[in-house]
Amino acid sequence: MKYDNLIVSPISPFVSNEENNAFIKGGNFLATWERNFLDGSNFRAQFYYDRENKDFPNFIRIEEDTYDLDVQHQFNLTERQELI
Repeated sequence: MKYDNLIVSPISPFVSNEENNAFIKGGNFLATWERNFLDGSNFRAQFYYDRENKDFPNFIRIEEDTYDLDVQHQFNLTERQELI
């Protein structure tokens, strides 16, 4: 049995054997900024963005945006303790 063009669907017909002419495009972006301070502490921020467009003709179209922001501040709490 050949499964190269097998498409599975949650609605009837549950499986079809059609030509897969999917159109997929997208991209992503990552930016990072860091700063070290004179007292030995530091700050870091990072932003990530991803966009995907997937179009499977006669089946489903998916447009997805993903965002992520990460912020971190590291400093000495006492002489022997560090807080992140």
